[in-house]
Amino acid sequence: MFFKISDELQKVVYKQIGKRTFFGNSLVKKGSAHMTKKIVFLDIDGTILSLNHTIPESTKQAVKELKEKGIEVVIATGRGNFEAKHIAEELDVHSLITYNGSYVSFNGQHIFENAIPVQKVKQLIKIAESKNNAVSCSGLNEKYYTDLQHPMVQEAINTFEFKGIQNTTALNSIGSVYQMIVYCSTKEELDSYNNAVPGLKLAPWNTTLNCADVMLEDGSKAEGIKLLLNHLNIDKKDAVAFGDGLNDIEMLTYVGTGVAMGNSHPDVFKYADVTTESVDEDGIYKGLQKIGIL
Repeated sequence: MFFKISDELQKVVYKQIGKRTFFGNSLVKKGSAHMTKKIVFLDIDGTILSLNHTIPESTKQAVKELKEKGIEVVIATGRGNFEAKHIAEELDVHSLITYNGSYVSFNGQHIFENAIPVQKVKQLIKIAESKNNAVSCSGLNEKYYTDLQHPMVQEAINTFEFKGIQNTTALNSIGSVYQMIVYCSTKEELDSYNNAVPGLKLAPWNTTLNCADVMLEDGSKAEGIKLLLNHLNIDKKDAVAFGDGLNDIEMLTYVGTGVAMGNSHPDVFKYADVTTESVDEDGIYKGLQKIGIL
């Protein structure tokens, strides 16, 4: 499910609120616009990918223009490497932060990884099985489902049209687990996993599906971004991030300029410096224009 900005917000022409300023239908924190930027991080689902699971031509053009200007473009997603590969290839992007920051690569070079301890993986699976819920575990090249036929698993696969997934029937065959997903029948069941396993946290999806990414408590896209920026010797003030989901909040607040898509979860907007149009309304390209990069 994608969210649109309210009509009231769209109609604002110019209004100062605290340290933030509205220009048209964009929300720009004072001092964040028209600054020199060196790197842009893009979420996938609801940011790069539109409602029909395609990449808008305007987004492809935006990435092309950024690269022509010498600005690095990095995908930052909750998806695994194998689920993001075809999208990165279509955009000709070779640097990725995947599994919500648990794996980082730059121009194909491995920079960082942080796997979930096996004991915690097995503990979560045991809890899920006791509730008749399903769990998936993602390694670098394969994904394991405790119950591939679970209705919510099938709905998630059909909704997001995941490509490039190599499923396995054995957990120990995937090696390290970088991220898990829990699939529930109701929101109440999903909420019951909060603090269920010490050291793990949930990042509910920005959809009506009762699913959530499960990651290490100290993990986030922001942590992956921090490590990559240190590796590249780029100050975070020179970084921009686009996102729409609850798992994007940390990175939107960490970088110099965080941009919320118009279809973002309602709780995301207050953490962003800039609010752009929705993914289906050329949100990335227009957002880059609003902050003076394009």
